[in-house]
Formats: sequence, C-alpha cells, structure tokens
Amino acid sequence: MPSLPASTNPRPLDLAQIYAPVQQDLDRTDGLFEEVLATDNEFVLDMVRYLGETQGKKVRAALCLLSYRACLAGAVQMDSASYRQSLVTAEAVELIHNATLVHDDVIDDSDTRRGRKTLNYRWGNEITVLMGDFIFARVFGLLARHVSPQVIQIISVATDRLCEGEIQEVRARFLVTQNQAEYYDIISKKTAALMAVACEAGGLLAGADEAVQSALRDYGANVGVAFQVADDLLDLTAPEAKLGKPNGHDIKEGKFTLPLLHSLKVCSREQRNEVQEVLLKHELAPHDVDFVMDFIRRHGGIAHAQKKAEELVEQAKARLAVLPDSTAKASLLGLADYIIERDF
Repeated sequence: MPSLPASTNPRPLDLAQIYAPVQQDLDRTDGLFEEVLATDNEFVLDMVRYLGETQGKKVRAALCLLSYRACLAGAVQMDSASYRQSLVTAEAVELIHNATLVHDDVIDDSDTRRGRKTLNYRWGNEITVLMGDFIFARVFGLLARHVSPQVIQIISVATDRLCEGEIQEVRARFLVTQNQAEYYDIISKKTAALMAVACEAGGLLAGADEAVQSALRDYGANVGVAFQVADDLLDLTAPEAKLGKPNGHDIKEGKFTLPLLHSLKVCSREQRNEVQEVLLKHELAPHDVDFVMDFIRRHGGIAHAQKKAEELVEQAKARLAVLPDSTAKASLLGLADYIIERDF
C-alpha cells in the first residue's frame, strides 16, 4: 500500500489524507459520542448535542487509533476485543479533552470556540462546569465497562497530570518571574499528557512490548508539547478570521508562552522591566497587547518557538523507528508535521 511522505514534505499535509488509515475507525467513534453521553434529561441532552456539533479535529482519537494500527502493521482483526477497546479508548481520550475545553472556556470567560458560541455563553458558567464534570463521570464509567484495567490506570494518571497542569497554568497567570522550565512543565501536563497516553494506550491494546509502548508515549509527549507551542504561535500569527479571536489573546490573559519567555530572556534588563511593568497591570488595553507583541517580534520570540516546535517534531518522529513500515506509521509521521505546519 502507498504510504504518506514523511518530514521531507515541503507543504502541510492534508488532514483527510493523514487520517485515511483510520477514517472508518473515527467514523465508528462518532457513534459513541451521544451513546456515552445519552440521558433522559432533555436539558442536558440539548447541551450534549450542541457540544457534539462543535467537535474539533479529533487529534487525540486519531493518535490512539493510528498507534494501534501501526503496532499491528495494518493486520487488524476488526471483530477482536482489542479493536473494540481501541475505539472506546480513542473516544474516551477525546471526550476527556472536550471536558477540559468546557472547563477552560469557563476559566477564560470565552464566548466562542471553533467559530461557535461556547456552552458557558449559552447556558452560564455554573451549568457549564457541571457539564464538564458530567462528561468526566461518563468517560470513566465507559472505560470501567469496556477497557482493560491497565488502560484505565494510565488514562487516570494522564488525566491527573492534565488537571494539575491546568491548575499550574491558572496560578501562573501574570506571574512575571516564571521561566521556560515552568512553561514546559505546564504544557507537558495540560496538553502533552493526554496525547502521550493516547499513543501509549494504542500500543498497549495492540499487544506491543514495553519498549514500543514507551516509544509511542515519547512520540505523543513530544508531539503534544510541539502542538502547544504551535498553538501559542498561532495566537500571535494566525489570521484573526481563522483564529476566531484577536491576536495576542494569551498575552491579554496573562499567559507567558514560549515566544514571550524567550524574548524576556534575551532582552536587556531595561526592556524586561518595561514589559513586566505592562504585564503587571493585569488589565491590558489593546495598545498594551500590541506593545508586547511587537517586543516579541523584535527579540526573535516567534522564530525561536518555531524552531523549538520543529525540533520536538523531529524527536517525536525518531521514536517511531521501532515500528514496522505501514500506512498508519506514515500517518503518525505526517500528523507530527501537520501539527506545526497548520495555520489554525
């Protein structure tokens, strides 16, 4: 079977092409969404349906399913227990991700996500927080019924790390003394942990040995950190029409991302003091955000973060050398490239 080109591809790969080996699997997980969150409560069901209409690219589900297929080199028995568990696990990690986004929108007081009004905008913060809790409860009930204890254990640990990272990020807002090590610690938990476990679980369910599971976990962790760095760059560089919000939103929210942290590290003491004084306002006006964005551009913050994301992707792809060649493996390579080449 033909395989996708790897990192030498000079243009962003098409996501549909990358997902091709698992598209039928992903279609099957779509049916699980409303099934898992089904309820006789019409009010809650309205929220479930609305949330289902705003699902994103399903990157975490794809990572799980591609890892599962890559370990089996395409020889998947679709009537096997492990295949059924891979579908459930893929949907579970995606639902966990969606639950965190529901909570994030409340924390950030966001009114739009993926071009649509958020749940908290439509139903209020109190109900939306409880909706996120409802999703978490249903996910772990699903896993308990259908997935092996080993998978439940690693997903539980990853969810714990994710929540810890979210807490750290909120606590670090407008904290001008934070550094790059703290930034990487936060994003390795809040973003990368779930991607890493999605890949590791795929390998575990496929019966891969511990070395392969470890390689997949490392691949997912590096891809996850690169994904967040790329997201942080998009906040500064993406067209606002695609981003769905003004550039510099992270700056306004007091989030110290890699482009800003690098710029603060390499600038003069006087420049650092000037920028920190602006950030300590906590309530930044548009001209304050523009000032910080210009500071980042002048001190190479964007170029540094882009280079770091590219290095992380190369490290991730190198870990896949333990896998046999297959279209699924090629898609894992392609997905790593796509993550840092996307424009929204």
